[in-house]
Amino acid sequence: MHSFHVYYRNPESTLPRILHAISRHGLDLPYVRAEPVRAEPEPLASVHRVSLLLDLNPKQIAGLCRDWHALSDVVEVRAGAPSDDMMEFAEYWDAARRPAVSAIGQSAIAAIA
Repeated sequence: MHSFHVYYRNPESTLPRILHAISRHGLDLPYVRAEPVRAEPEPLASVHRVSLLLDLNPKQIAGLCRDWHALSDVVEVRAGAPSDDMMEFAEYWDAARRPAVSAIGQSAIAAIA
């Protein structure tokens, strides 16, 4: 798992384009958090950050970073190790995606009948 922090301006149109780049690659997104960046210098006051957790190979990392840097309002893209908070949400994501064993048995019985 890799964490990414994408800094951008104009949150109304840029955030959907950042997320759309992920969906174009057909990737799962177990963690996403967007928030304004609090900074002292006035020019940075309008910058926002979206934190993402993605399971990618090196080729996918290069493609996504290229897509994000191509957006005019993206200021910076940082990659790093995921935080404990991100990994906790990822565990919940994996658990929610796995169907319960009893549910699999019920659907198999219904399919046979």
